[in-house]
Parts: sequence; structure tokens; C-alpha cells
Amino acid sequence: MVSKGDNLFDLNITCLIAFEDKIKIDYIKFYYEEDNVYLDMKYNISLIYNEDYVNSFSFSYSGNNPNSTFVNVNEKDKGVSYYLILRLQQLGLSKSDSFLIKDFDFLNSDLSLLNKQYAINTPYVSTENGIYYDINYLEYDYQDFNEVDLKDCTDNRTMDGIVLKFNILTDSSFKFQGGDIMFSCIINGDSHKIPLHIQVGSE
Repeated sequence: MVSKGDNLFDLNITCLIAFEDKIKIDYIKFYYEEDNVYLDMKYNISLIYNEDYVNSFSFSYSGNNPNSTFVNVNEKDKGVSYYLILRLQQLGLSKSDSFLIKDFDFLNSDLSLLNKQYAINTPYVSTENGIYYDINYLEYDYQDFNEVDLKDCTDNRTMDGIVLKFNILTDSSFKFQGGDIMFSCIINGDSHKIPLHIQVGSE
């Protein structure tokens, strides 16, 4: 990860072909378009092929993305609450596609994923002046997570996908820690393992 001012930039590497031997990277160059500046960075990165990460879909995360957000929780025993909005359109799918989420959990053993819940995303608000889109997921009525298909939660009139809510707790002494949440999904009958990389802070 490279820092510049108050901004953080994630380095994402996607290998399109499986490999058996380790791949080592020790030099990467960044270009900041707004400043017309090149930054040369020295790294010590080794890539190892992991078949669990073979997937055709991805969940993007950004602090400025209305489809996902962090919300701090004061109670220490609850850690950090995380809300993730998943919509068929966001994933490049249509109402005729099935996107079944069977389960999700952390791969990092130092981080605990607690209180998995979900609610149907109902952002369409009808008024005298028509229908407008308003994401009010903090006020949704959440229930314990169970297998759910985005297709069954989308009608483009009242429902538009789901919101996953869960807490992340870390006992680590590190101030910030990252990890991957692996989603087990069935997309149009095909099984997929889809990772979502996130970072959390500890007090």
C-alpha cells in the first residue's frame, strides 16, 4: 500500500493464468496524473497461486462508494460494523440472473467476523412528485443471515438487492489490519469463491 497525503492507494494484482512457481516482484512504478509525477517504489512481494481465488466476479470497496461503508461501533466487544450493499446491476447482472450467497467468512484468523445479518435493500421512496432513490440501510430491519438470492430481492420498483451487516473484531496489537472475506456464491448454477479485501482499525 502506498500513501500520499491523506489518501491511501490499494495495490491490486490479478493473475489471469494459474502458475506453480512463486512470482517475485521487487520494483513497481506509480504515476500520479494530477501532479504529473512518477514514484518509484521498492517492494518485496511474492505471489503464490491459490485456487480458492479463481472467480469471475469481484466486490469492489471504496470509502466513497455508496454501495459499501464502514460504521464505527463504540462497544469494544462488537468491534467495527460493516455494511455491504449488493445489487445485481452493480455486479453487471440482470433480473434474469441468479446470484445466490451461501455464506461468507474471514480468511485471516486474527480477525473475527461476528453477527452476520442481512436485510432487503428497499431504496425506492414514493412521493407525490414521483419515485426517488434513497439508501437508508442503517434503519433496515436486519435478521440473521441465511442463504439469499439477489434475484429474489430485486424488482426494480421497491427492492434492489440486499445489505449485508456484520461486525469485525480484532485482538491484534496492530493499529490497522487487513484481511479477505471469502464469499461462497452460486451464480447461474456455477459455484464461485469471491474475495473482498478490507482493512479495519483497532483501538
